[in-house]
Amino acid sequence: MFYHLPIPYPDELLYSVIARYCTYLSIHGSNITRAMFETKSTKLRADLPCRLEKVSEKTFSLWRLSSNDILNKLTLFPYYEPFLPQKSAVKKIAGLLYGDSATTGSIGVNSFRVKSPQFLRFCAQCKNLDLAAYGETYWHRTHQLPGVLVCPEHGIHLINTSALVLPKQSQYADATIITANATDHSFPLTANELSMAKLVAAHCQKLLMKNNPRWKSQNLSATYRKAAIQRGYTKIPGILSPSKFQSAFMEFYEERFLEMIGINVNSRVNWVNTIFHQNYKQQVHPLEHVLIQVFLEHKSVVTSFQPFGPGPWKCPNPYGQHDDPFPIKKIATRTMRSSEVVARAKCTCGFFFNFQKTAEDDNQLPIVKHIWSYGPTWKRNIETLAAAGMSFHDIAKVMSINTDAARKLTDFESKLENRKRKDIEQLRQEWLHVLQKQSITQARKNNYGLYQYLLKHDHEWMMGQRQPRQKKVDWERRDTEWSQLLEDTAMRIASEIPVRRVAKSVIVKEACLNLRIFTELHHLPKCESVINRLSESYTSYRRRQEEAKFH
Repeated sequence: MFYHLPIPYPDELLYSVIARYCTYLSIHGSNITRAMFETKSTKLRADLPCRLEKVSEKTFSLWRLSSNDILNKLTLFPYYEPFLPQKSAVKKIAGLLYGDSATTGSIGVNSFRVKSPQFLRFCAQCKNLDLAAYGETYWHRTHQLPGVLVCPEHGIHLINTSALVLPKQSQYADATIITANATDHSFPLTANELSMAKLVAAHCQKLLMKNNPRWKSQNLSATYRKAAIQRGYTKIPGILSPSKFQSAFMEFYEERFLEMIGINVNSRVNWVNTIFHQNYKQQVHPLEHVLIQVFLEHKSVVTSFQPFGPGPWKCPNPYGQHDDPFPIKKIATRTMRSSEVVARAKCTCGFFFNFQKTAEDDNQLPIVKHIWSYGPTWKRNIETLAAAGMSFHDIAKVMSINTDAARKLTDFESKLENRKRKDIEQLRQEWLHVLQKQSITQARKNNYGLYQYLLKHDHEWMMGQRQPRQKKVDWERRDTEWSQLLEDTAMRIASEIPVRRVAKSVIVKEACLNLRIFTELHHLPKCESVINRLSESYTSYRRRQEEAKFH
């Protein structure tokens, strides 16, 4: 059946659209919920409704929105999405599109450390603008976000209504009716709290609108840790001090404000510290991420966290030739037990060294403390001097290195390599002999030293001896078997009396398959074809139901 729902307004909740529709037609919400979502439940949560695929089927001809579009444009899901683990995000999205309300708890909505809004809220100025523009108002998504106390557009306190975010009854609350006599009973904010509330609200709005490029990272914990170190919250250079960070964090926000936006400051879990360690089992609420991000954005970077300057740096190799005057772009620093900071750098010319300071007159020129690898430029220069008749002793004096180092960088080094090559040939044969009697796993376990030596000194050859991994799942075979099973099931359902709708989810369930198949259809083209071909729309089902009455 086609539902002529009103066109959604900017930043409107799906719940709000259906509420307006019920008001226009003066009908009860329970009938609409059952029919639109094809569910037994008559209640619809305002923030994260499920079974959106059903809504898309019934509104697509009017809205032209897929279920994913509805999820991202008419619910609060984009607020939670950036912080979902990538491995489980697909399953959680599938749960919202095809599943039930149990999915919402697994995406961080019910975090015990953050209180989500209990009632739907509105901004008085937004309401007046809506009435002037549309003749009615509606529930704005941004106003319902956890942590948002003020309207991001107007900076005034949001007003709570009597409409529940998780309704206990099946009737929808129309914003125009509910907000008509609503009064503001909230506590007044101090000037500092209002300023903080505006910052948090603006950041939450950016998340909802997917406009937060600064903090897009697969490992946010490492990004936060680096940013905190850059702002001086360290025990020793390069090592984060969680206690310093937490002290500054609490001073920045204050307990009263954190409690007002829903943060449980007395929680047994110290999330301010744990957020710096990536742990997918420890759920972190989006509001907690927002507070960390806002705090870091409003603290300036200190220069002391970079004892060697921000870079890039010059190469101290006297024989290196570079097109770029600053070829060293990155360095790795380490704090020793003596609290001294040592940097390790490798140039594109092959010069690999440690340093503890830079030149007094040039802070971009490292002073070499220890050389790990001289690189090919030194070798070429030594060979040139040796070809000119100089002894290794004289070469060492000219180049300011010891005689042994000069020898190793010339013929002595090449002879050593030749000897290594002969040894490796012998070790290769030994490894191949082992593989004839044992599997690669057993050979690696029983001949660990041989395996590690060849892996280090003859890596490419060792990689070539590995047997290709077999596919864990034979998708082609599974696709063939399941497609036939789905087709037989669909035909059986279609022939049943009384008539049942041959819906996609019904076909899969009746075939005793898991609904997760919908997330794997890119591996199962035949199954996808069968499901799309044999499933029927609600209109087709009703027509077939009517025809069955006359036969």
